[in-house]
Parts: sequence; structure tokens; C-alpha cells
Amino acid sequence: MKNFFVQIPKKYKISVFSLLSLLFIASVSWKPIFISYGKWLAAGDNNPTGDMSVLLSGSEERLESLIKLFKTGNVNAIYYAAGVDETLSDLESYRSIFAKYDIPNDNLYCGELVRSTFNEAQAFQRKLEEIKRPVAKIVLVSDRYHLRRGIWSFQKVLGKEVEIAAYSTPSSPEIAALQWWKYEAARKQVFSETKKLAFYTLYYGLLGQESLITHGDVNKIIKGKAPEGINDPCQIVLPQLANSTSLSNK
Repeated sequence: MKNFFVQIPKKYKISVFSLLSLLFIASVSWKPIFISYGKWLAAGDNNPTGDMSVLLSGSEERLESLIKLFKTGNVNAIYYAAGVDETLSDLESYRSIFAKYDIPNDNLYCGELVRSTFNEAQAFQRKLEEIKRPVAKIVLVSDRYHLRRGIWSFQKVLGKEVEIAAYSTPSSPEIAALQWWKYEAARKQVFSETKKLAFYTLYYGLLGQESLITHGDVNKIIKGKAPEGINDPCQIVLPQLANSTSLSNK
């Protein structure tokens, strides 16, 4: 190594030394950086409180976690919206979950069909105009590594109108591991969310676009098809809301 430095032209020695120093620092510090990044993506709180829990659509586990916050008294109301890629079977399953908990209609709100996480924030903002109760703080509910993008989207759309916290669905030991890069399932989620968050930051953030670009749009171009969703998911998942509305109008 000593001979290597002797043979390097003097004008390049500082650059080579700096590069080797950076490589050494990176070899020592990359693990703490990766651990910190995983924690940053997993932006959920252990015991958040707020006026309303808000679902980022996608699974029965998310819905169960959403309702759990209400049943434990952490929030006073629940907001649900269906994703465009959810099937009739999915929606019927969600209806059975809601029925199991028998939540009062006055504490339930159902939003329009949504096409992306950013669209969920837009749809919730529109729904806020109809909600009579005070909503100063919401708790977003989703999977561990999806939460950062959810918070970013809602903050971008709502601004300072509403305070935003987050709560994660239960995670497997592999997904929740601090050294997430050792596990394929965790790597896939972290890499996927990193790409999506980078796109959101560029497209909706720096470029200030409000029109949506979703996975469905990409599939429509590449595969010639895109999910269309159920026209009125609220009628399927929370039919009691429609019934109570019709009764109050009589």
C-alpha cells in the first residue's frame, strides 16, 4: 500500500486519499444509515391519538388496525375508502369486519373510490367538507413502510389544516427487523416504497402536479388493462350509512 501511494502523481494524491477515506467511512457507517432510513420510512407511533383514524386501503389487517384505534378510545371516529384494485370479494370481507364490531353510524365515514395514496389524501380533503365533527388530528393506518408516503401525501394535500399521525399494522419479525436488508420481504417493501416516494416527491412535490399517475395507468399502457373498481363501494362495505341517510331524509 505504501508503494501504491508513492507511485501516484502528487496532484492526484489528495483526491485518492479523500476517496479512500470516504470508502472507509461508508464501510463503517452504512449499517446505521440503513437502520435510520428504515425507521424513517416506518413513521408510525406506538399509541397515537386523534379525532379520526383514516385507512390507507389495501388489506383486512389495515382495516382491523383502523378499528382497533377506535375500540381502544385512541380516536373518536373512523374513515374508510376503497381502493380501485379491490374486488367485490374484498369489499364483502370488509363489510363483515365492520359488522363484527358494530360501530355506531355517527362514528363512521365512507369516502369515494380512490386510485392511489395521493388520491386518498385528495378524497379525504373533499370528505372533510361534509364531516360535522371537529377533525384537528387524524391517524393514518397502513403497513409499516407505507406510512411515510402516506404522511407525505396527506401533508401535501391538507397542509396545516390537519395534524397527521400514523399507526402501523402488525409486522412480522422479518419486516420489523432493524437490519431489514437481510430479509427479502422487507427489502422488497423498502425498495418499492423508496421508488414510489421519490416519484411522489418529484411529480406531486417539485413539479406541483395534481393529476394522478397510478399503477393502473402504467398497466394500461404496458398490459392494455387497468382496474376499474366497484362503482359504489360504500354501499357494499357500509350499507348502514346509506340506510341511515335515507331515513334521516324522510
